[in-house]
Amino acid sequence: MLANAAYLAGNYVWHHRRRSLLLTTCCATALLLPLVSWLFFRDAQRMMSHRADTTPFVLGPVGSQLDLTIRTLYLRPEVGPTIHFGDVARADGLATAIPLLLGGSAQGFAVVGTTDDYVQLRKLNSGDVSPFDSLGDCIAGAEVARRLGLQPGATVVTDAPAGLDLGLKPRLRLRVVGLLEKTSTADDEVLFVGMKTSWILQGIGHSHEHFEWSHDSSTSVASHGAIAPDASGITEITEDNIDTFHFHGKEQEYPVSAFLFDVPSERNATLLLGRYVDDTRLQLVRPAEVLAKLMDTVFRVKVVFDGLALVLAVVTALLVGLVISLSLKMRERERWTLVRLGASRQMLLAIYGLEVIYILIAAMVLAGVAVGLLSLVSSSLLLRML
Repeated sequence: MLANAAYLAGNYVWHHRRRSLLLTTCCATALLLPLVSWLFFRDAQRMMSHRADTTPFVLGPVGSQLDLTIRTLYLRPEVGPTIHFGDVARADGLATAIPLLLGGSAQGFAVVGTTDDYVQLRKLNSGDVSPFDSLGDCIAGAEVARRLGLQPGATVVTDAPAGLDLGLKPRLRLRVVGLLEKTSTADDEVLFVGMKTSWILQGIGHSHEHFEWSHDSSTSVASHGAIAPDASGITEITEDNIDTFHFHGKEQEYPVSAFLFDVPSERNATLLLGRYVDDTRLQLVRPAEVLAKLMDTVFRVKVVFDGLALVLAVVTALLVGLVISLSLKMRERERWTLVRLGASRQMLLAIYGLEVIYILIAAMVLAGVAVGLLSLVSSSLLLRML
């Protein structure tokens, strides 16, 4: 009996596939919403906790602790307030200080100035190359390299600064000396340069070459043969002109977006907090605590979202029940035909029940496929949202 009921139910669902598809989509949507909420909350919690746990402290300008934490942990390219390179002196002997200078970009990707210590802190694999000691060199994150088609030896030009900085901050042609392995973190979408290169991008370091303009207005040739900035204002640092670049002012006063502190012990952490606790210009924050508060807020939003998803599920169940009830009334002649052919009451219940089960199974499969596809891109979507 069950095999016959399954055959009849399957044929009915397939024959009325438009209605079946509509019911399947409604049920899948009701199932999908709480699953998506769970997926994004899980990935956000995992991504934020891992990033924060490997960064004990962040030193930056006074302001929003959340903005400072998000900006420095996820290397946002937006221009923001800075502190001085010398502000780290108070941490001597207590922690490894890793400077970050944000605000630069190249073809839409962040250009971040830092040191080799950052690569070690994040356990990034760049092979045996380092761009941090040579002007104009960079290493590209895996996603940057993929989307721009970069390989070692390629070049990438930084974006033009906005507003009044156009004439003060140069555009540099950066040399790609290495590629980072994929980490599925914010580091995949960054070009890393040395601090001196990032200070050149800020207009602090520059060259005093003497140029003789050629008949071609797009280029000029330096007196010793180096290529000068072209008409678009792009500067390339070469072996011929690298010695002409220099910096003005005291290095201790050069800008830094923030310092990441890698503290070896809790005792050092306590001493470090004490050295910055009364500072009115600087703040020392624990990213793990800041992001824990953020996740508490996100969890409360998730609870509300799950409540709405539950309401939607109830409404969907009522709608499906109404459609099935109306369908059964419209199928009265069909029911009487089956009864005259010898179908029992149990047979009819099995047919109608299996029709509902087929739709629910299809809805679960559809929702599962959607969640599976979303899980492949959820990390990158979250990184772009931060």
